[in-house]
Amino acid sequence: MKINTTTIISFFACFFLFTSVNILFAQEKQEGESDCSVKLQEGEIAYEDGSLSNSILLLEECLKSGGFNTEEKVRAYRLLTIIYLYKNQDAKASEYMHSMLKLNPEYRLRPNDPSEFVDLYKQYRIRPYLIIGGAGGGNMPVLNVSTLYSTDNATNQGIVYTGLLGFQINFNTSKPLTNKLEIMFNPTFAVMRYRFEGDYFDYSTLIFTETQTRIEAPILLKYNLKDKYNFNIGGLKPYFMIGATPNYILSSSGNAQRVDIVSEDQSRSVEGKSIQMTDLRNQLTFSAVAGAGVEYKLGLGHLFGQLQYQHAFMNMVNSNNRYLLQNEIAKYGYLDNDYKMGALTFTLGYNYPLYNPKKRKTKNKKITEEIKIESNN
Repeated sequence: MKINTTTIISFFACFFLFTSVNILFAQEKQEGESDCSVKLQEGEIAYEDGSLSNSILLLEECLKSGGFNTEEKVRAYRLLTIIYLYKNQDAKASEYMHSMLKLNPEYRLRPNDPSEFVDLYKQYRIRPYLIIGGAGGGNMPVLNVSTLYSTDNATNQGIVYTGLLGFQINFNTSKPLTNKLEIMFNPTFAVMRYRFEGDYFDYSTLIFTETQTRIEAPILLKYNLKDKYNFNIGGLKPYFMIGATPNYILSSSGNAQRVDIVSEDQSRSVEGKSIQMTDLRNQLTFSAVAGAGVEYKLGLGHLFGQLQYQHAFMNMVNSNNRYLLQNEIAKYGYLDNDYKMGALTFTLGYNYPLYNPKKRKTKNKKITEEIKIESNN
């Protein structure tokens, strides 16, 4: 294969030129940022010396040129807000306060912040308009049997229901109502499992394991014990929640095993394929939900862990279809008992706030002497 020398030289020449331009651009940008870092310090010194106009000139020049990094921008916006408050230019001060809060919505008030600055800060909505996140964890069903059904004498069966470990994942959304109160909507995908054991006819033991896949849509009211949006408060932040959820079963299946005692030292096992149980279940049920958790500030959002308990209100069994699977009833001797299935869940997750700082609307109450005079007349 013949290589064109001119093409190779042209390629390397272009590569060298492109690299050189990028290096020069990066150096100029770094020098510009370094120059603006110096100007920020000079602007702060000018402010301390009472030269407000000089401070404004230095800071606004670098803001227009984009020479500040994020932390420096916040410092510059803060200082410009204070300067324009001192100059009684409230509209300009509000403009820079808004810019600062858009860049750093969780600004922490400092002990040396002037009272005018603090008063202006308090006029802004500092809560996020929405919080989004996700979580995952485990669940353990809690079953409450109300009525027994059996092909044998149900009262002599030694029935035991055992919740097995399942899992769930959920998408979190919440709307802060106050600094301590939120309303939450957390769509959830859950897989729940339990095991039934019972003795039949004095010679047989049945083990039945069911797995349910379902979606839930809890609506919860959450109360934070601490002021969540006082950004000077750190550490763990506990909370409680209460609400309700619909539960919709997407699918349900079971595996049955019957062990018969043939003699003192011999037994036989009867097993089969997975049994589809969806038609035997009430697919839509409702539960009350209560729980507690703690949050820990991590970045702009919160890492959290929580415990929840679901208390079921409705029977899981579709009584109209209780005898639907005649072959399985004959093979294993199993009939559904009426039961309600709640759950204990544990989840870990992360929530991220979405901010849109806005100045609160204030109601102006103006009572003039003219109005007073007219009312007296």
